[in-house]
Amino acid sequence: MKVGTDGTLIGAWAFKDVSPKYIVDVGTGSGLIALMLAQRFGDADILGIDIHEGSIQDALYNKSNFPLNHHLDFACKDFESIVLEKLPDAIISNPPYFSSALLSDRDDKNRARHQVYLTMDSLVKKATSLLNKEGRLALILPFSEMQIAIEFAAQYHWFPARKCFVYSTEGQLPVRMMVEFAKESSVCYDEHLVIYHPDRTYTEAYKNLTKDFYLKF
Repeated sequence: MKVGTDGTLIGAWAFKDVSPKYIVDVGTGSGLIALMLAQRFGDADILGIDIHEGSIQDALYNKSNFPLNHHLDFACKDFESIVLEKLPDAIISNPPYFSSALLSDRDDKNRARHQVYLTMDSLVKKATSLLNKEGRLALILPFSEMQIAIEFAAQYHWFPARKCFVYSTEGQLPVRMMVEFAKESSVCYDEHLVIYHPDRTYTEAYKNLTKDFYLKF
């Protein structure tokens, strides 16, 4: 699993105004988001889960080379059936997002990109059973898929507390959307983030968000 922009964005953006003590990263892959959160929230316990054993082995390898790994763990688990000894106060995911596209002939690609093993409805439903009324659920999805996710979340009484519309360049339609859901409905202020200038150099806004994680910034 290569390091992708989606994972980097949500790992840097989520839970800005809260201080979670126990975070579960669903579909952790190589552990990118969990590692970023361990860097941001040094006192939090963080569990990254994935149904793909190879990804968990990659994540454990990355953990072994990470200086802040004493509150960080990874496990090969199915989120829909997971049983936790203690309940998290935050769940984060860069979930599989193609709900209706043609499948690849590669199972690993389908697992990462398509809602074959974890649908949006099942993700939100399980998160509801694990999080208390102060809990937060953070997701990043393509713009159209996020509209569906917001509808599913509303059925379980989750409401956007923060939104960020992500644009590749200025003047285009949003390519991604990040949402942090909360149980209490309140005023939600929209944020907007442009990644690139027209010459494909990074904007200052993107650099400021991710500079703690990129050596080149």
